Amino acid sequence: MRKDERLKTIYETIAPHVTRSEGAWREYLEFASKLFKHSFDNALLVYAQNPNVTMIAPTVVWNKVGRYVNKGATGIAVCDYEYAKLTVKHLFDVTQTNGKEVVATNWDLDEDMKSRLEHRVVHKHRLAACTLTEAIFQISHETVTENFDNYMQNLQVDIEGHLFESLPIDGLELQIKELICDSVAYFVAKRCNLTDAEKVVGNGMATIAHFNTLPLIAKLGYTVTEISKGILIEFERSIKTIDKERRIENEQAKHELSRDRWLEDSQYPDIEQQRGRQTTGQVWKDGNGIPERSKSTAIYDFENGWHADGDHAQSPRGSSREDRAPNTGVDEDGTHTSDRGRYGEDKTPKQPEVNGRRNRFERGNLQVEIEEEVIQVLANYDESFTDGSFFMPENEVDKTGILVLIVEQGKTPYIKTIPYGYEELQRQVGGTCLIGGLTTI
Repeated sequence: MRKDERLKTIYETIAPHVTRSEGAWREYLEFASKLFKHSFDNALLVYAQNPNVTMIAPTVVWNKVGRYVNKGATGIAVCDYEYAKLTVKHLFDVTQTNGKEVVATNWDLDEDMKSRLEHRVVHKHRLAACTLTEAIFQISHETVTENFDNYMQNLQVDIEGHLFESLPIDGLELQIKELICDSVAYFVAKRCNLTDAEKVVGNGMATIAHFNTLPLIAKLGYTVTEISKGILIEFERSIKTIDKERRIENEQAKHELSRDRWLEDSQYPDIEQQRGRQTTGQVWKDGNGIPERSKSTAIYDFENGWHADGDHAQSPRGSSREDRAPNTGVDEDGTHTSDRGRYGEDKTPKQPEVNGRRNRFERGNLQVEIEEEVIQVLANYDESFTDGSFFMPENEVDKTGILVLIVEQGKTPYIKTIPYGYEELQRQVGGTCLIGGLTTI
């Protein structure tokens, strides 16, 4: 038997089967809704041969979308019944192909999609406010009414010798119209994955068993399929548009959220960011002395000369006047201060003991005010200076000199190099300074 003859036999067998009862017809409509872009004849033949297919197309279509039929795969043969010999072709399910991923329209409508789709179809068809299921039924009824005259053409020829020939024409037309309206509404509702409880259909499909001849079945099947196809293509376009709108809305929401977070962070920087500009890790012992991480160094001011440490350096605010006696120009032993450092025998000027909270507070202020400036000066002077200190190897001190921090009242602290500095510094300070560098105070 030729292939076209075999397909005609299959068609003639399955057609009366799907109209034998209302349940059988509903079952077929649910299957056909998944293949709504295919003709009734093709869908019916696929239903007869493999009702488990999901997405089918001929080889040429799969190739256009970047998929290729698997080697050895057997396609489903279909044809148009009237021109079977000329229209035979093979369809392959997506599971029989490989290649680029194909994303089909998502017909699993969530509540938001149903609401938006409902709004669109109600507005487009100028319907009264209603649910999506009610809109589907109204649109189906309107579309069938518009196309019913075309369906009724040649009806007298199709019902010749049939029970319908004896019925009044008006009653027959009304019965056929109700059957088509309910069938289309059910077809569209099933493609939208609506439950049976959500569907709005009448009792028109109760008379489906009377459509038991090939001409009547073919006419009914063709009309229901084509009307349903037109409605679903419109719905599909709306669904894709809504999907794009939702993606854009999501991107805008993400952008606005990022912008709000950026504005919030810029207006209210966290404490760690604020503290990041300040020096951390200052530890004081008993309210006196220098930070625990710092090393003692020689400090020079123009009023009191060299100091072995920075405890009594001249403050920019003059707070050191409360920590020491006024400079009279003569030491306790009668030596003039102008002679200090000349003979290597002078001692560091004696300073009163610091015990008051006020002095500790002032030294703290001095630490905060000049520390950043000193660090910047030292960093510019030598790249190896980090974390507030610069250390010089002991065996190189005599060759290169030593760096000291000069603190002068009313001026920015600065660095000075004393050539062959260790011997000179010992001579000026009296041997009490420490080898090893600078410390910010």
